[in-house]
Amino acid sequence: MAPRKSSAKTAWPKPLADRIRATEQAPNAAGHPVTAEELARLFARAKPAHLQEILDSLVTLGRSHPQWGEFQRVAPWFAAVT
Repeated sequence: MAPRKSSAKTAWPKPLADRIRATEQAPNAAGHPVTAEELARLFARAKPAHLQEILDSLVTLGRSHPQWGEFQRVAPWFAAVT
């Protein structure tokens, strides 16, 4: 019998700051640009519209980069400093 794939979703945080942090970190964990719909499948009770609003805010703040409707995290400025 093949091993079962885990379908457990991550809890969607209640405080807004924690939601923003989770949304910002998720594309990094995925290893590729993601859409709000893809992120919503990772979190229990998360709505794509709410995730889209957070992703748009992260773009405005320069913390994420849109790419053909998908989003990827921008590396922190200090990551490039050696």
